[in-house]
Amino acid sequence: MTLRCTKKNAHIKSVLLLMILMAVNIPLARSEGIKIYPNNRSYWQYDGKPVILLGGTDDEALFHWAGNMELLLEQFDRLVGCGGNYVRCTMSVRRGDNPTYPAREQPYVRLDNGKYDLDQWNGEFWRRFRVFLKQCKQRDIVVQIELWATHDLVHLKSDTPGVWPTHPLNPKNNINYGFHPETIFPRQGRGNMNDAFYQTIPTLKHDRTVLKYQQAFVDKVLSYAMTFDNVLYCVDNEQRPQHPYQWGHYWAKYIQDRAKQRGKTVYVSDMHRDFKTPRDKNLSRIKRMVGGKFAYVFDYPQIFPFLELSETSTRYSSYDELWRNLEVIRAYTANSPRPMTNVKVYGGGRKSTFRKRLPTIHRFCELVCAGRSAVRFHRPVRGGENGMGLSTAAQACLKAVRRFCDLVEPWRCTPNLDLLRDREDNEAYMLANPGVAYGILITGSYGDGMMRLDTCNHSGAYTLTWINLETGQPLKAESITAADKIDIKAPAKGSKYGWLAVLVKN
Repeated sequence: MTLRCTKKNAHIKSVLLLMILMAVNIPLARSEGIKIYPNNRSYWQYDGKPVILLGGTDDEALFHWAGNMELLLEQFDRLVGCGGNYVRCTMSVRRGDNPTYPAREQPYVRLDNGKYDLDQWNGEFWRRFRVFLKQCKQRDIVVQIELWATHDLVHLKSDTPGVWPTHPLNPKNNINYGFHPETIFPRQGRGNMNDAFYQTIPTLKHDRTVLKYQQAFVDKVLSYAMTFDNVLYCVDNEQRPQHPYQWGHYWAKYIQDRAKQRGKTVYVSDMHRDFKTPRDKNLSRIKRMVGGKFAYVFDYPQIFPFLELSETSTRYSSYDELWRNLEVIRAYTANSPRPMTNVKVYGGGRKSTFRKRLPTIHRFCELVCAGRSAVRFHRPVRGGENGMGLSTAAQACLKAVRRFCDLVEPWRCTPNLDLLRDREDNEAYMLANPGVAYGILITGSYGDGMMRLDTCNHSGAYTLTWINLETGQPLKAESITAADKIDIKAPAKGSKYGWLAVLVKN
């Protein structure tokens, strides 16, 4: 049967064509990926909706696990199953801590003479990276990539495979360049920080030979990562105080320039490690938190549109001390608010006692109450205490915090202790949207779990939900009628890790 070309049939064809185009384009239009939430620039949005990023994984270079897809997918299933949506991806090549994990590949081809050719890429390394990114995108997991794995590049006398003595970019391990005078690398490095590696950029010693290969590595990472919209970028993992701040600035601008060439907007930070400044009691609190090396991240919002603060404010402090540190940081950045992330919350590893695991869970929750946009349990180190990873206790905590955030909606709230009356030191922490929602962490480690919430005359009916930090499960919600204050009393039994409480006005 032949369809005659009438005006009516032409209209039908046009409508059908439009429907086909819409069917193709709608999924693409909806996939906006990770962006700063415009209504509260301290938080993220994903595909147009505000979101808080929560995570915990058993490795920091999880893309290598694509060498064993069963292991990788099981990790993702556990993460998503407990409400997680945030992973760390350090581009590390040193041998991992656990021999049961897939062996880590190198990014370059290794020749028969044992040396690497930096002009030849190892396809398996990059295949794993691409598969990892694709699997994360399919699950709406946000990936935070650290381009330079500092622990691979320092430790000049380490015998761990993949650390600097055996690293492909070490002149003695590749066929592409040698030591001084061909490059700025000395034959005998001083100290343990490999300073020369961080001096190659144009504003410092500008070693064009080495910089060419550093740029090639970053370009290769970006060639995969920038095809996805669920990626955040961090220049370094724990850049040392001895390394020049210009290094981080150079690579942050480099990443952003590459993104502009692709017509994309990306978000970059840098992670500095400084054990001395935060503990120097001769300095004011503000200098301890945002001074020293940290200032080169805090004071440049145009270069670093988000702040990765795992090494800045969470070490060496009680709960109240941590809260005061976070208050100082929020006040300092008030004129240029940015999402603040903690891709590492330390402590609570496999050998940790209960007493050491407890504060790890509390700090994780306290960071959420203090307005962090992304929080993740650090990986466990085999035989050590570094992090909880995706342990059973970590999964329960993630479930609890996800329920908490779904109810309280942190991006509509602000950290607030002023409205909690009769609170003892280190006892409780709160996010509040007065008259709408209140989210409270009660640690159970201090005080009696009893306090009074000042509702500021926002009287009416509220729904109170208690969430168990040991199981991740909520108790049955109860209705409360408030005038100007509400008495809060944590359940006496049922959770050795404390409780989260959410009050939402009906």
